[in-house]
Amino acid sequence: MISSDVFPHHGHVATPIDRLRAIFGGRAVVRPRDLSGAQEDQLYRYLRQGLVKRIARGLYVQADTEALSQHQTMVEVAARLPSGVICLLSALRFHELTTQAPYEVWVAI
Repeated sequence: MISSDVFPHHGHVATPIDRLRAIFGGRAVVRPRDLSGAQEDQLYRYLRQGLVKRIARGLYVQADTEALSQHQTMVEVAARLPSGVICLLSALRFHELTTQAPYEVWVAI
């Protein structure tokens, strides 16, 4: 057992699910480039094992995650552009302030 296999605040051995939760850190979507080398390796291992699924190029979710809903495209854009801001018609639609459904996501960078 290596030190990363024990959660010091819990005092128990980390299970694969614990490690998977640690990789995602409360996020719905992760990008491999935002992870450390070891976490990235674990992400790909979990992908092969079916615990993680790829939703788009460079974007991954936990396999047991419910569908990201009608806003999946916005989630993908937000994950790709963390400093971007969903705006204009896309923001209005998200907040249900319009009935128009934009075919693209408007983003301010």
